[in-house]
Amino acid sequence: MSAVSTSGSPAVSAVPSGKPRVHIGYLDGLRALAAMFVVLHHSSTQFDLTHAPAPFAELLKFFSYGHYAVDIFIVLSGFCLMLPVALGDGTMRGSAASFFLKRARRILPPYYLALAFSLILIYFFLSHASGTRWDSTLPITKQGVLLHLFLLQDVAGNFEISYPLWSIPVEWRIYFLFPVLVWAFRRYSPVAVTSVTVIASYIVWIGIDHSPLHRWISTYPSGVSPYYLGLFAMGMLATKAAYSGDRSRAFGRPASAWAAATAVSAFVVFALSAFPLAHGHSLPPQVMSLFVGLFSMILLIWVSISPRSWAGRLFAWRPLVFLGTFAYSLYLTHAPLVQLFWQYVIHPLHLSDLAGFAMAIFVGAPLITGVAYLFHLACERPFMNTKPRPTVAETERDAVLSPAP
Repeated sequence: MSAVSTSGSPAVSAVPSGKPRVHIGYLDGLRALAAMFVVLHHSSTQFDLTHAPAPFAELLKFFSYGHYAVDIFIVLSGFCLMLPVALGDGTMRGSAASFFLKRARRILPPYYLALAFSLILIYFFLSHASGTRWDSTLPITKQGVLLHLFLLQDVAGNFEISYPLWSIPVEWRIYFLFPVLVWAFRRYSPVAVTSVTVIASYIVWIGIDHSPLHRWISTYPSGVSPYYLGLFAMGMLATKAAYSGDRSRAFGRPASAWAAATAVSAFVVFALSAFPLAHGHSLPPQVMSLFVGLFSMILLIWVSISPRSWAGRLFAWRPLVFLGTFAYSLYLTHAPLVQLFWQYVIHPLHLSDLAGFAMAIFVGAPLITGVAYLFHLACERPFMNTKPRPTVAETERDAVLSPAP
């Protein structure tokens, strides 16, 4: 792959001749914010926050949109995997088989080790129902274990072992279509390819949901999610817009236009989330993913062509970049740790729901992040670089290609 910097400093090595050096520390920073939001979202589900005092009630609703973070992760994944292609000659380096093997080495060992980590915690500490969301992971069955081993838990709607892990097989299957999308981007208009991919992926989701197949294939928000292929293509399109040498007139607009478009798309997501439509119903999460994907795509284009904007500087903040290097480990391990902290620390104190959630944020989340970092060192970083002792710059560079939880 082309060598790029993820730290906001000059690239760690030269990029192909004639290509500008790129500063993409903001990718790790954005990934870190999304991962932490997932942790806080799942922490919030441990408490009944609907009766919080008026000043806090509306604010706390913000933590209920954890699904949006997965949408952002998928767009980020398409963006990052497309980077070497956009910075090169528009084709993949190496064969499709070598790409699959590299992705398998990167995503699967930490995933399986996280399964083992969760099963150990369940066996010794978390095997009994507690009246929290964690109950959806229990009891552990042979069928559930097999589904997770073969990356089919999302298809079956099985949440055993660790409920956030449904997104891993979703992204894993997208990888198999990445070479096809790269070829299509080179052969046809990237905008047209992305549009067709988005429409087709939603047609597949609707077709499954409204056919007898839905009896065997889960189409819930945390089930099989074919529409994520469309969001993945949006991420690829964002890379093409930001780093391709033949940017179209539409993509060549100034950074101020993209900043305005980011603000508008963010407002649309907020409005559709906060205000119900007809009969008090909101859009389904699967449909909201489309709008979050569009927002993510526009945001990535903006910060890519204007890394010195306030958003670019925020996302490239060193502590966030550092957190982003092990965001995958944080995503893989946080659910049983959230339950562990609630069950053995918060619950025995008999705190109010609001006080308990505050403790989960300011005490539990940092502790969970620390454990996730140790997991990263032992179970993820060995698979990020073939060198026995990767440098910090190399670790950050490889983290850009982290799988999207």
